[in-house]
Amino acid sequence: MGWVLSECADGLLTCLKVQTDLPQTERLDVPARETLLTSLFALWYFGDRYGGIRSEISSTIVALATASERTLLEAWLREKLQLGQDASSQWRNRGLVGFLALLKQAEGFNQEEVLAEYRHAHLYTDLAEQYLQLGRQSEALTVAQEHLTETFEVTRFAERLLASDAQWRDQSLAFVEGRLAEEITVAKKMPKDLMRPHVIDTYRRWLSEQYRLADRMQQELDIEMARFQAHPDEATYLAVRSAAQADEQGIHLWSELRSQLLQVLTQQRRWAALVAIFVDEGEVERALTALQEEEQMQKVPTYAAYGYRPYPLATLRVRVARVAEETYPDEAIQIYTRVVEALIEQRGRENYQQAVAYLNQMKQLYQKVEREKNWKAYIVGLRTRYKSLRAFKEELERKGL
Repeated sequence: MGWVLSECADGLLTCLKVQTDLPQTERLDVPARETLLTSLFALWYFGDRYGGIRSEISSTIVALATASERTLLEAWLREKLQLGQDASSQWRNRGLVGFLALLKQAEGFNQEEVLAEYRHAHLYTDLAEQYLQLGRQSEALTVAQEHLTETFEVTRFAERLLASDAQWRDQSLAFVEGRLAEEITVAKKMPKDLMRPHVIDTYRRWLSEQYRLADRMQQELDIEMARFQAHPDEATYLAVRSAAQADEQGIHLWSELRSQLLQVLTQQRRWAALVAIFVDEGEVERALTALQEEEQMQKVPTYAAYGYRPYPLATLRVRVARVAEETYPDEAIQIYTRVVEALIEQRGRENYQQAVAYLNQMKQLYQKVEREKNWKAYIVGLRTRYKSLRAFKEELERKGL
């Protein structure tokens, strides 16, 4: 349908474009031109709402319309405007006001009257953008401070303000810092608002990146610490580590901070995060211990009550087993055994294929520790236990196990 409407729009625009090239006697009269414009406006309005039609219809109409036709178009546009500050009204009005702005410019109106259209329609994001394009950063910032509250609007405006002139960096950061402070205050008053922490973290992540780009290392570290304190996990731990190690002097600082962060994770029993961290940092023995704690905790029915989504246990087991192969082969074998048997219990050929791949790894480890008899006994017992699983046996035979 969109293609058909686009073809219709192209044809009607061509009719409008050729009018000035035709002899006077062959041109459309006023009523016919109005009918043509009515159809074009309807197509533009449909495209503005639902997409699928080329966006240059409005600019072409404005360029070719007479003064009286522009007046008519303005009336049609104002009939469609929905005054209101809700997101739906703003979305519907954005294209309409953009069309109105084109008309104003074609009629020689000054820029202030164009800006007034955006203000009247409560399109404050667009109004602030218009001010930025005119190099009027102070007025743009005033509009943003008074009206922009949505996270995306706030951070996008701050980025645009930064891009317009680097001298506005401090004001840009202060604007977002102010919004962050407001959200933290609201969160304290409304602790049951589950969306508020996400908003706060979004602002903090944005500020952290900007501090990093501006070489404000202490501010970056402070805000990453705040993120960790709000939600201790592997990601926030790594973010603090990155910020702390930003320069050569940070090595000593990180050593002190690391013990504090690990203590918090341990106290809150974030064993899955600790497993991932210890694996990443090469502390195999501590990773093994943390994995045992995580396995025990996942057996408890109330595990979800700890308030964070657990890492997939199979993924954690495999990660630990792989790093343990060299220095803790026996422990690696035990972990692979649990992984293999869990996969078999899940059934399905894909799971069997994964299980067989880990069995092959186990075989190599048994050979490494010179316990091939134990391997043979295990694989025979496994075949016997799951002798009814034809697909599993086929996968074993395919790999020669």
